[in-house]
Amino acid sequence: MRKLKMDKVAGSKNDEFYTPYYAVKPILKYLKKGATIWCPFDTQDSQFVKSLQMGGGTM
Repeated sequence: MRKLKMDKVAGSKNDEFYTPYYAVKPILKYLKKGATIWCPFDTQDSQFVKSLQMGGGTM
């Protein structure tokens, strides 16, 4: 995994940051299978949405 240098990121015009799977995985055990999860700021291509779906959630 590539490390980001915040000074370079802050200077760029890019504000797209994605939650990696390893950051989502720990919360999966707290979700009930088939739970409906609202992710109003994520698209179907979001790693967060994909990880929650793999964990049994419905978006």
